[in-house]
Amino acid sequence: MIELLAIPQWQAPARTLNDWSAALAGLGLDVRVVQDEDRDSWLEIPSLRSRGFAVLDGLTLEAIHFEVAAIEPEPAIEQLTQAASALGWELHPDNDEDDDENDDTD
Repeated sequence: MIELLAIPQWQAPARTLNDWSAALAGLGLDVRVVQDEDRDSWLEIPSLRSRGFAVLDGLTLEAIHFEVAAIEPEPAIEQLTQAASALGWELHPDNDEDDDENDDTD
Protein backbone atom coordinates (compact mmCIF):
# COMPACT_ATOMS: atom_id res chain seq x y z
CA MET A 1 0.00 0.00 0.00
CA ILE A 2 1.17 3.50 -0.80
CA GLU A 3 0.39 6.38 1.54
CA LEU A 4 0.14 9.96 0.34
CA LEU A 5 -0.50 13.21 2.14
CA ALA A 6 -2.54 15.93 0.46
CA ILE A 7 -2.01 19.42 1.85
CA PRO A 8 -2.99 22.90 0.67
CA GLN A 9 -0.47 24.97 -1.24
CA TRP A 10 0.59 28.32 0.21
CA GLN A 11 -2.42 30.66 0.46
CA ALA A 12 -4.81 28.17 -1.17
CA PRO A 13 -8.48 28.81 -0.41
CA ALA A 14 -10.10 26.73 2.31
CA ARG A 15 -11.51 23.44 0.99
CA THR A 16 -14.14 20.99 2.18
CA LEU A 17 -14.85 17.30 1.61
CA ASN A 18 -17.49 18.39 -0.90
CA ASP A 19 -14.84 20.31 -2.87
CA TRP A 20 -12.65 17.21 -3.05
CA SER A 21 -15.62 15.00 -3.94
CA ALA A 22 -16.54 17.36 -6.79
CA ALA A 23 -12.95 17.50 -8.09
CA LEU A 24 -12.68 13.70 -8.13
CA ALA A 25 -16.16 13.31 -9.63
CA GLY A 26 -15.09 15.78 -12.34
CA LEU A 27 -12.46 13.21 -13.32
CA GLY A 28 -15.23 10.63 -13.79
CA LEU A 29 -14.69 8.89 -10.45
CA ASP A 30 -17.32 7.56 -8.07
CA VAL A 31 -16.57 9.13 -4.68
CA ARG A 32 -18.23 8.49 -1.34
CA VAL A 33 -17.85 10.46 1.88
CA VAL A 34 -18.11 8.00 4.76
CA GLN A 35 -18.08 8.48 8.52
CA ASP A 36 -16.91 5.57 10.66
CA GLU A 37 -18.06 4.70 14.16
CA ASP A 38 -15.58 7.20 15.65
CA ARG A 39 -17.15 9.93 13.45
CA ASP A 40 -13.94 10.15 11.42
CA SER A 41 -14.55 11.14 7.80
CA TRP A 42 -13.13 9.31 4.80
CA LEU A 43 -13.20 9.88 1.04
CA GLU A 44 -13.59 6.48 -0.61
CA ILE A 45 -12.75 6.04 -4.30
CA PRO A 46 -13.41 2.36 -5.08
CA SER A 47 -12.30 2.47 -8.73
CA LEU A 48 -8.85 3.68 -7.61
CA ARG A 49 -8.74 1.22 -4.70
CA SER A 50 -8.08 4.29 -2.56
CA ARG A 51 -9.44 6.09 0.42
CA GLY A 52 -8.47 9.26 2.21
CA PHE A 53 -8.71 10.09 5.91
CA ALA A 54 -9.88 13.68 6.28
CA VAL A 55 -8.11 15.87 8.84
CA LEU A 56 -10.76 18.48 9.58
CA ASP A 57 -10.94 21.78 11.40
CA GLY A 58 -14.70 22.14 11.63
CA LEU A 59 -15.87 21.69 8.04
CA THR A 60 -12.56 22.83 6.53
CA LEU A 61 -9.94 20.33 5.46
CA GLU A 62 -6.42 20.69 6.82
CA ALA A 63 -5.06 17.58 5.08
CA ILE A 64 -6.07 14.23 3.63
CA HIS A 65 -4.08 11.07 4.29
CA PHE A 66 -4.65 8.84 1.25
CA GLU A 67 -4.11 5.08 1.15
CA VAL A 68 -3.70 3.60 -2.34
CA ALA A 69 -4.08 -0.19 -2.40
CA ALA A 70 -4.08 -0.66 -6.18
CA ILE A 71 -1.60 -3.24 -7.51
CA GLU A 72 -0.45 -0.67 -10.08
CA PRO A 73 -0.83 2.61 -8.16
CA GLU A 74 0.44 5.07 -10.80
CA PRO A 75 -2.97 5.75 -12.44
CA ALA A 76 -4.57 6.35 -9.03
CA ILE A 77 -1.74 8.64 -7.97
CA GLU A 78 -2.07 10.58 -11.23
CA GLN A 79 -5.80 11.16 -10.73
CA LEU A 80 -5.36 12.13 -7.09
CA THR A 81 -2.61 14.54 -8.17
CA GLN A 82 -4.90 16.07 -10.81
CA ALA A 83 -7.69 16.60 -8.28
CA ALA A 84 -5.26 18.09 -5.75
CA SER A 85 -3.79 20.46 -8.34
CA ALA A 86 -7.25 21.64 -9.42
CA LEU A 87 -7.97 22.57 -5.79
CA GLY A 88 -4.64 24.29 -5.13
CA TRP A 89 -3.31 21.36 -3.09
CA GLU A 90 -0.16 19.24 -3.27
CA LEU A 91 0.29 15.48 -2.94
CA HIS A 92 3.38 14.13 -1.15
CA PRO A 93 4.59 10.65 -0.20
CA ASP A 94 3.78 9.99 3.45
CA ASN A 95 6.79 8.08 4.74
CA ASP A 96 6.83 7.17 8.42
CA GLU A 97 10.50 6.24 7.97
CA ASP A 98 11.34 9.93 7.50
CA ASP A 99 9.74 10.68 10.86
CA ASP A 100 11.80 7.95 12.52
CA GLU A 101 15.04 9.28 11.01
CA ASN A 102 14.34 12.77 12.38
CA ASP A 103 13.50 11.50 15.85
CA ASP A 104 16.11 12.88 18.29
CA THR A 105 15.36 10.38 21.05
CA ASP A 106 18.38 8.08 21.22
